[in-house]
Amino acid sequence: MAILKRPKPSKLSKSARRRTHEIQLVAEEQRVTGEDQRTSAEEQRERAEKVRVSCELGREVTELRRATSEDERKSNEDARVAAEVLRAAAEDLRKVAELSRDTAESARQAVGAAVALQDEVRQLLRELLRERREAK
Repeated sequence: MAILKRPKPSKLSKSARRRTHEIQLVAEEQRVTGEDQRTSAEEQRERAEKVRVSCELGREVTELRRATSEDERKSNEDARVAAEVLRAAAEDLRKVAELSRDTAESARQAVGAAVALQDEVRQLLRELLRERREAK
């Protein structure tokens, strides 16, 4: 914008001075308006940046929630499988304990039968010894 050379104020008429003053006021108002518009544009850019960042954060939060849900689902599945394995192991232990009880009972019966057989063999040996003594 070209700068106009103004004559000295003392040489201007009263109306010209008023008109010059009005022009200066309008120019100042336009300058202030331009600054306000620049400030407004900057504020709009800042708001747009905040909205963009907010949207980006929202997407990241959504992705984290999805990943967390997936991890929780996997964790729950792992826990379910582990519980199933533990149930199967408990059932196997129950069966082993039952077999152990059966084995223990069979062993007791075998020991009882062996003791009874031993007693019977002793009795037969005594009878045999007595018969030999009597035969002499």
